Amino acid sequence: MSKGYFQKALLILNIILSFFFASFIFTDEANYLGSITITPPMSKNGEKVLIKAGLPAGEIPVNDVIIIGGVDSELLFRKAFKRIPCNEINNVQFLWTAEAGRHNAWFRIIPANGLSDASKSIDFIEAAFVVPGGIDSIPWTSVPASSSIRGQDTGGGLLDDTKAELPDLVLPDPPNRYLIAYKGEKIVIPISIKNSSGGGAAASSLSVRCNEKGVQSVQLLGVPPLDQGEQIILNVEYVPQSEWDILCDVSIDPDMSIPELNENNNSSRFTLQVWTKSLPDLVPSLTYSLMSARKLRWNIMVRNIGERESESVEYLASLICRNDSGTIRQPDVPVQLPKIPALPPGKSYTFNSSGKVEGDICTFTIKVDALDKMRESNEENNSAEVTVRLK
Repeated sequence: MSKGYFQKALLILNIILSFFFASFIFTDEANYLGSITITPPMSKNGEKVLIKAGLPAGEIPVNDVIIIGGVDSELLFRKAFKRIPCNEINNVQFLWTAEAGRHNAWFRIIPANGLSDASKSIDFIEAAFVVPGGIDSIPWTSVPASSSIRGQDTGGGLLDDTKAELPDLVLPDPPNRYLIAYKGEKIVIPISIKNSSGGGAAASSLSVRCNEKGVQSVQLLGVPPLDQGEQIILNVEYVPQSEWDILCDVSIDPDMSIPELNENNNSSRFTLQVWTKSLPDLVPSLTYSLMSARKLRWNIMVRNIGERESESVEYLASLICRNDSGTIRQPDVPVQLPKIPALPPGKSYTFNSSGKVEGDICTFTIKVDALDKMRESNEENNSAEVTVRLK
């Protein structure tokens, strides 16, 4: 056997082994991205070209992922997914302006917080192709789908080159904070936004979603472009319509339109503790007079000592009488009386009740706003009682 023949045989064997081990290495890798296709198959230099990667049916079995793609070192596609069924997405694609020369089209799946770490890629695929120069249309020269390079990215390349250029929009305020607001009055909430790292951030938006007693309200504010390290404050206005705490979620770049180093620090939350500057405060008082040996007259006065007009509320009155021995002669039977009318601050309402009683000792009790339907500045002074010894 000649030496030249032996060298050729050895070369062919190396090629076969290379394909075998390459197939073995990537067989166990996640194949979530389909083959790359380029349209049109014939194109001119400077023409718009559609580059896309198919996605299989089913779900990407990882929570919070981002698919990015591009040509050579240029990032041209980015989309975030939260286990969205891929068969509803069809294809991941982007437009590219053809340039004469050799190029690599690529797509990569990474965790949402993995833009700063290329080693965290979940799946990676690329295809080499050539754009001919000149005026005439010449077919693309591309690597067949079966020979496309696939597998986990080992780092370096585009992500290492571009991570320092990616911005990172953050909300520096505490992730959970409490603010005081008043019902019916506008509150201005300052929201800080900062580009904490990387390159400049394009114009984006700020979403403020508040939940007030089950009713959602959303405000969307524009955010101007921010240079690295630049911080601005946007003022959000809100008018509470109830006297209940209101939970508000804030999100910068809510549609994830800007590629960032970290996609997990774009939100915060605040709670509006809604107060009322002035509240009513109903306070009852009792006196009595003996009309006969066994007949009493109860004089009841309810005064609003608060700073706001009260609502019309119900009240409950009860009477219990006992002998000195402790035996109940007249049971405690609550009696619901007519409502107390609305009272302006400082005004009072007076009424009376009378009846025959039995026993040695009788106690008369009254409670205004008995069902606690009205908010008051003091909820502990709504009751009054008086005890009378009959002999």
